[in-house]
Amino acid sequence: MGALEVKIDSSAMERIAPPETLHLEAYEQYAQGRQRLNEFGKESLERARRHLESAIALDPQYALATQPRGDTRNALYTPHRSSRPRLCCALFGARYRT
Repeated sequence: MGALEVKIDSSAMERIAPPETLHLEAYEQYAQGRQRLNEFGKESLERARRHLESAIALDPQYALATQPRGDTRNALYTPHRSSRPRLCCALFGARYRT
């Protein structure tokens, strides 16, 4: 059985987007942060923030991790605690249930 040979011309290679980061640990921290972010609890938001900050520390050019880190800060440091569930839902597109 012969090997599969794929030829990609230079114009196709230019259209293939490079990954956001080449640092695997930074990506793992980002993925864990996103997972914790979707849990919406105060402790999980704090863990999400720490994971995302670790991702940025490992790869300062990892722009994909900066936006959700900002979301965690907004959710954690909203002055009115009673509005926090509504804010989380607004930030993450979830449906607020009373």
